Amino acid sequence: MSMDMRTARRMGKAGRALAALGLVALMGGTAAQAQAPRTNSAPQQSRVIVLEYEVHIIGLRTLTVDTVTRIDGTRYQFDMSVQNEGVLRALTAAFGSRNQAIGTLGPAGVTPATAYTGIAVGRDFKRSWTVRYLPDGSLDETHTNLDQPESFKPTPAQKKGAVDPATALMIAAFSPGGPCNRTIKMFDSKRRFDLVAGPASPQVLPPGFTTLFSGQTNTCEMRMKKIAGYGDGNPKDQATDDEPIRVWLGKLDDSGIEFPVRVTLSTGWGTLAGRLKKREIREFRPEDREAMNR
Repeated sequence: MSMDMRTARRMGKAGRALAALGLVALMGGTAAQAQAPRTNSAPQQSRVIVLEYEVHIIGLRTLTVDTVTRIDGTRYQFDMSVQNEGVLRALTAAFGSRNQAIGTLGPAGVTPATAYTGIAVGRDFKRSWTVRYLPDGSLDETHTNLDQPESFKPTPAQKKGAVDPATALMIAAFSPGGPCNRTIKMFDSKRRFDLVAGPASPQVLPPGFTTLFSGQTNTCEMRMKKIAGYGDGNPKDQATDDEPIRVWLGKLDDSGIEFPVRVTLSTGWGTLAGRLKKREIREFRPEDREAMNR
């Protein structure tokens, strides 16, 4: 197996940690959006949520992720980019990914329309995946450079009703009940799995666990339950489910809103620890509408 393929597989767990961090950060953004006053002539629900994160391992920064969530009335567009940095980039290869999810919001929650994933590893390997969600829950897919044997691919029946990771974040953020105590069916262009989140429980974080917070939090564990698409030459892929992702939510000010203060995931390298680096909620601008109409 080439270094690029090994790097792509290793990035999977790190990407799932980022997904968990993005999920709870979006929840904080959603709550703030609900409380924010109307500041422009756009529809009441029109907002833009800009979030930046970083992930560390043994104190070294390894990954960064930037997200932009645009909400225009009932329409949404979620964009996320991820890249490795520092020691991870030096030990493996340059990695970057871009995800986009488009759909609508309504009383019943999220209705996905389309999604896109693009991945680049090193100088030579690139692949992409575009999906259109059909009314019956089926997926209409287009792949480029899909490096997966036919015998490992999930069946259409296994993929039916599943959503891409970016859409899954929107479902968790804009569905009643929050990210904990729920199961979301997911398909990431190659692998079909369930994200199973346990119930929230209170926990006190002592000083030193995070740089910005100590005190009372709500925490829950999220596990990846493998369904299909695993086994690309690594026996461990099929043997066990992944270690749980643990998420802590805490109040950083007197607004009553809970923000992600810590996210961890155990890997072969050690424990990945993710944190929110920047958060901005702003009014919807004409250039945002242009971006959504491209």
